[in-house]
Amino acid sequence: MNRLQIWNLLAKRAQSRANDALSPVSKARQRLEALEKSAVRLNELHAEYLARLQAVEGQLHTMSENMICRRYIAHVEDLKAKLSETLVVAREELLQARLKHQALEAERVKMTHLATNAVKSDYRKKVAKEQSEMEKLAITRFNLR
Repeated sequence: MNRLQIWNLLAKRAQSRANDALSPVSKARQRLEALEKSAVRLNELHAEYLARLQAVEGQLHTMSENMICRRYIAHVEDLKAKLSETLVVAREELLQARLKHQALEAERVKMTHLATNAVKSDYRKKVAKEQSEMEKLAITRFNLR
């Protein structure tokens, strides 16, 4: 295996690793979006049950109706607190996945650049060698005259 093949292989591996790092980024983004939708839904439920509680308190009601609304609101608030903690974790996971992808993408760019430089270097060496051979041939012809 020559030097160019090795650089091309390294560039392909770096490309593959960068592409593989995209999957966790998209999964983390999808999870975060789902959690944010859940947060919106919980906020809607919280507002809805607060309105129900106010409606119940404005009318004749039993103590159990009032307690049911309050328990449900407390349960939704607990869920909101847990969800906000989960959102923080999900955002951190997304950040870490993005950072890993960026590092692997930088590595891919570096390997691609090095592979391109190797091709250019070999081309320059080939041209210089051909030029040197042409010059030697020209000197030999000149000396034969």
